Amino acid sequence: MTGYLRDSGGTKQEASVERQEKELRSYCEERNLILTKLYVDEARTGRTDRRRDALAELMSHFRDGGEEAGVVIWNYERFARNTKHGRYYIAELEYLGKVVHSLTDDIPEGPERIIFQAFKLYSAEQTSNKISIDVTSGLRRMVEEHGGMPALPPRGMMRSDPIQIGTHRDKSPRIVHKWIPDPSLKDAVLKAFEMRARGATLRTIQDTTGIYHAVNSWVTFFKNPIYKGVLHFGDLVIEEYCEPIVPPELWDKVQQVAKRRSTIAANADNPRRLASPFVLSGLVYCAACGALMSKHRIKNWNYYACSNRRTLKECKARHVPQRDLENGVTELLLDQLLSLDVMLALQHRLQVEHQHSAADTRDEQITLTRKLTALSKRIHNLTEAIAELGLSDNLKRSLTQSEREAAELKIALKALDEASAPPPEYPAPTLAQLAEQIREALTSDDLETRRLYLRGMVTRIEARRDDTHIHGALYYVPPQTILGYESSAPTGIRIPV
Repeated sequence: MTGYLRDSGGTKQEASVERQEKELRSYCEERNLILTKLYVDEARTGRTDRRRDALAELMSHFRDGGEEAGVVIWNYERFARNTKHGRYYIAELEYLGKVVHSLTDDIPEGPERIIFQAFKLYSAEQTSNKISIDVTSGLRRMVEEHGGMPALPPRGMMRSDPIQIGTHRDKSPRIVHKWIPDPSLKDAVLKAFEMRARGATLRTIQDTTGIYHAVNSWVTFFKNPIYKGVLHFGDLVIEEYCEPIVPPELWDKVQQVAKRRSTIAANADNPRRLASPFVLSGLVYCAACGALMSKHRIKNWNYYACSNRRTLKECKARHVPQRDLENGVTELLLDQLLSLDVMLALQHRLQVEHQHSAADTRDEQITLTRKLTALSKRIHNLTEAIAELGLSDNLKRSLTQSEREAAELKIALKALDEASAPPPEYPAPTLAQLAEQIREALTSDDLETRRLYLRGMVTRIEARRDDTHIHGALYYVPPQTILGYESSAPTGIRIPV
């Protein structure tokens, strides 16, 4: 047997992970059951399946053919406080022939079992909803009426002076604080957004602004609307909550940058996808609803399945057979996109596009070079002033700001230099030879080689299945080793099943 444990965190948990584990191990020992593994989600809410990594690992284990008889849980409330998710996961486990046994819930065997399970899950969800409503309503009223925020402000913001909104029962003052911009970090926050809008990496922004001490601290920074003066508290949105640090148009531009990067990240070297036998994992999207399609196994058959259908039941798209899709995509690349005529046409198109953009690139290089020359002169003058007058706070700030701007301009100029390089132009025999090398890789028996080349050429696949065919679109990039081409181009797919 396996075991699954969860608590919501906090020292007053009545059914903490430690207690659950002790009782679960005792239960297995008394009945001579072998407990192969414990899956533990500690300090995780049961209202959603997000961030419940242990639950996801448990389900993946059984989907991939885990041989244990099933899973022992503390009770249905610990397993899920969401009726939809709870019923879905339990039903899937039982469909796979696994037992789901609760230590503390009295669930009878037989046809009525499903009714008792549904009631337990519904009861757990309603209890969770009531607690959430009681807590949230009080906090919401405090935020809506007084602007007081109970949590620590994000980086770049600070708590305002105390605001008294009444008294407690013991007559002590009831104090709240608003979030307001931190004057010491306002310029750095604005600079970070300006750099991100121009496409700067998080590492570059970190090194330039020093807002955080680690790059991974930037995860939610650019998504937070508080920097444009808008507060989101649950479903409550307060426009003009505080003085904005970032203009709305700049904030919106950064969101577009993030959207483009997230599309790239979904297709990048995710460790699980790289280890998956599904060579197109992370590239296939449901043509019906747009959700990512993930690997799914039913007995000895492998499929790409819409994640919306599997988790939320919000899509009716059918599973797409793994072998048919992967073989069909490979054949399309081999037969159409790697033909010499297509590659010569793309190469010509790239040369024409470069000629059209070269003039604009030169103008921007001239503008940035002039700005860098002026900044270099300013830095020289500031350095001489410091040598003559000493290092005052104003001179130090001006020098630091100028050096940061100069560093950004150098990075931008380097990027323009790289972008302005003319694309390679290959003769037809060379293109044919390179295409043949890629053909050999795409038909290789080595899974990693096939995956590497497919990911180098395919950026996105939209697929849906009917009774006879897989339909959709293939977005591809001719390999950079051939053309240096970076724009994704779509072509239709129609693969028999």
